[in-house]
Amino acid sequence: MTERTAPEPDDRTSHAAAPGHTGTTGHTGSTGRTGGTSRTSVRAGTTRAKGQPSGRPRAVTVAGLVDGLVLAVLLGAVVVGGAPLLPGPAAWTALLLGALALRTGAGAFVDGIRHGVHTLGAPPLLGQRAGTQLLLHAAAPGLLLVTFGALGGTLVAVVVGGAASGPVMLPVAVAATVLAARAWEAAKGTMPLALATPIPTPQGDLSVLVMLAWQADAVVVPLLGAAALLLVLPSGPGAVLLTAAALVGLLVLLTRRRLRELQA
Repeated sequence: MTERTAPEPDDRTSHAAAPGHTGTTGHTGSTGRTGGTSRTSVRAGTTRAKGQPSGRPRAVTVAGLVDGLVLAVLLGAVVVGGAPLLPGPAAWTALLLGALALRTGAGAFVDGIRHGVHTLGAPPLLGQRAGTQLLLHAAAPGLLLVTFGALGGTLVAVVVGGAASGPVMLPVAVAATVLAARAWEAAKGTMPLALATPIPTPQGDLSVLVMLAWQADAVVVPLLGAAALLLVLPSGPGAVLLTAAALVGLLVLLTRRRLRELQA
C-alpha cells in the first residue's frame, strides 16, 4: 500500500501568504505582484502618505492657530470692555480673565521683539541697536492690539447701547499695557542659576517655589496694570489715558534697564 505524502506548497503561494513578505527572496522591497499591482509601489505610496504629508494640513493648522490667537485677543477685549458694566467681584473677575486672554493672544505678535532681544551681543544689522529694533518691532503689534481693543470695546458699547466711553477706553489702555509688559518680559533673559539652588525642608525642596516666583511676574505685572486702569476709570477717560501712559513709560524704562543688564 503506497503511503501518500502531502503536496509541497508552492513557493509563490507561501510567499504571498506570509504576512509582511512581498517577494521570492524575503526582501521587503522586492517586486512581487498581486492582481497585477506592484506591492512595492503600494507600499511606497503608503510611506509617502504617512511620512511625507502635503503642505495643506500644516498650512491649515498654522492658519487655525493664528485665527485662534486673534480670536483670543478680540474676546479678551470684549471681556475687558464689559468689566466696568458688571458689579463688584464680577467686574474684577472679568477684568483679570480678559487681560489674561489679551496677554495670551499677544504672545504670537511679539516674536519680533524677542528677536531683537536675542540679537544682543551680535553685530548690529544696518546699524540698528537692540533698543531700536524693539521699538520698530513693537509698532505693528501695538497698532494691532490697540485696534482689536477698540473693536472689542465698541462691540460692547453697541450691544449695551450706552454712550459711556469706559467700555472702549479700558480695552485700549489694557492692550497697550499688555504689549509693554510683553516687551519687558522678553528682555528678562535666562533665570539665574542661583535660584535653582536646592532648599531642602522636611516638606521637600522649596527651590521650585522660588523659580515659580521668578516666572510669575510675567503674568502678575499686566494683571496689576489692568487693575490700576479699572481703579482710575471712574475719574474719566483722561485719567485712564494718563495712567496707561505712565504704566507704559515705566515698563519701557524697566525694559531698557534689563537690556543694559543683558549687555553688561
